[in-house]
Amino acid sequence: MYSVSADGDLLYLPTTQTYEGAKLVWVDAKNEVTEILQVDSRLWASRLSPDATRVAYISGGTAPVLYLHDLARGTSGLAARGQVVLPVWTRDSQSIIYQYVPRDGSEQEIRQVPSDGSSLPKVIAKVERKAWAQPTDVTPDGRHVLVAKLVGPKDES
Repeated sequence: MYSVSADGDLLYLPTTQTYEGAKLVWVDAKNEVTEILQVDSRLWASRLSPDATRVAYISGGTAPVLYLHDLARGTSGLAARGQVVLPVWTRDSQSIIYQYVPRDGSEQEIRQVPSDGSSLPKVIAKVERKAWAQPTDVTPDGRHVLVAKLVGPKDES
């Protein structure tokens, strides 16, 4: 909201955009929509598992977390806490790889967590402070993760 006076003074009320919630839906070739999941906060990213049985999704406000949704059961569970970004499934649907961004500004990490919840996430790579690393894919054998690494910001002076 804002207002401008006759002599040019600007008065504004700073706000942030909020969401009442988000939905994941299936859309078929006939444009039929079927709701899969509704969350009560922002939905940052979602990825369907290669075996099409689960969805990894990131939801939350200022501290997004990773959830897994079982499509057959219609249930969701927490997979990883913290500043979680950009989930990617391994081809065998056994693990999810994601970017972890610490709030304290320390090194980012690429982490892997089993999709069955059998253990805590493990760090598979560290990323220097002035970089942004986005896992984008995993090789079929699971031995390598393709990471888009953005380095900067560039000094334009």
